[in-house]
Amino acid sequence: MVTSADYGGKAAATICSGLQDMSTELDVIGKLTATLELILQAMVTRQGAEGGTLYLYHDGHLQLAATHCDGLELSAINRELVDREIEPERDSLVALVARTGRTMVLHETSDSSLGGPLRIERDFDALTGRRTISAMAMRLDRSDGQPVGVLKLVNRLGPGEQVLPFSTVDRPDVRALAELATIAIDKSQEHERMRWKHMETILRLSAAAELRAGNMFGHVRRLSRISTIIAKSLDLAPGQTDLIRYASPMHDIGKTRLPDAVVAKSGRLSSDEHHIMRKHTIIGAQILTGLRGDVLEMARDITLSHHERWNGSGYPHGQAGEDIPLPGRVVAVADTFDALVTERSWRSSCPIGMALETISAEGETLFDPDVTRAFLQAEDHVRQVYRAAA
Repeated sequence: MVTSADYGGKAAATICSGLQDMSTELDVIGKLTATLELILQAMVTRQGAEGGTLYLYHDGHLQLAATHCDGLELSAINRELVDREIEPERDSLVALVARTGRTMVLHETSDSSLGGPLRIERDFDALTGRRTISAMAMRLDRSDGQPVGVLKLVNRLGPGEQVLPFSTVDRPDVRALAELATIAIDKSQEHERMRWKHMETILRLSAAAELRAGNMFGHVRRLSRISTIIAKSLDLAPGQTDLIRYASPMHDIGKTRLPDAVVAKSGRLSSDEHHIMRKHTIIGAQILTGLRGDVLEMARDITLSHHERWNGSGYPHGQAGEDIPLPGRVVAVADTFDALVTERSWRSSCPIGMALETISAEGETLFDPDVTRAFLQAEDHVRQVYRAAA
């Protein structure tokens, strides 16, 4: 006969093994955004352009993934673009190049080379505050002919910063650089795909703790997304944001060692059961202690601290203010919000607007005020998480 204790021990051991196996991979935070920035910078410099944009194929559709403009720091914008769905305008330069594979040029004063009117996307203008006058676009294809994306360069600069048309002459150096760019993008995307496979594994392993109380896989996925949204709104460094994205789903991993009578109970918990449930923070930290890797070390901090409260009223140690690790403060808001808007067996879900008001009201007492403000400032992105899950 398999007891709850047996289940908890085996589940925890499985999770420990799985997380340890992937920890080395997860310590290598994705380099796709940085790769795209370098590619754009190199192509802009080679062609004497002011800047450019880069679209990549995602599920068969082109999405704007990065932009570059000499003299502007756009890394924060590029990090946002990776997660947003911005397709090129129909019947525009980028869309036509994507369909035909031809390298094409446009200039405001003449578009006759294309045999008819064709609009230049204003994506570069909207992101940089500059004005596109001339543009050149080329499709980036792998050696097997599979398209990877479309690169668009903007405003070829001549003497005195005069904007000139791009040349249609086939330059071997530009073509060679485009081939290298294609290889770099393909490799980076492969790394991203592997990274998300590891993320999916983390989500499923972490959900093992929640599944005993019902189908809660959605909770760890939503919590990871909301925690990431908050981290971005706080303007944390990309590496720190990614660590929070990967570590946050493990916040309740200690529940794998709690008895079914408590974890899977359909009604409200008694005082004694609450006392047992609170132990999941310490148990989770014990599970993760000794596992190597930045992600797992952060997961330990989150597991131990996500029920601590800004005013010291939380558990397990009654930490207060900035003594609580920042990732724990971030997950505290995300976890509480998702609990409010999610239906449970003993209560109905709370409307999103009311849940936002609740978080706002507790922003000076239970939650870090800065984290609360960052969360509320990102309300549109938070609502999108629940629209996507509906």
